[in-house]
Amino acid sequence: MTKQERKSIITAIVNGSEFKIKNQPYYTYKFTINKTKDSGYVVNSTTSQYQGNIDKVGRVRLSGYAFVMDKRVKIELNAEMLELV
Repeated sequence: MTKQERKSIITAIVNGSEFKIKNQPYYTYKFTINKTKDSGYVVNSTTSQYQGNIDKVGRVRLSGYAFVMDKRVKIELNAEMLELV
């Protein structure tokens, strides 16, 4: 996968396209209230269940965090592991 293809995947996700992480269910990126493209959260598309916060949108990666058992866990989604639906 070229760098341009990875960048276009991240751009499509930030613009609202559904995506999959390997064999997991479909997810959607949602903006926070201030509607900046560099902060938001990821939800499960079928159940609308919260999955994690995204606090940095890079060219080829989304970075963020989620809380698991009251502990903050880093999330990093690389374009190579994501697949548009």
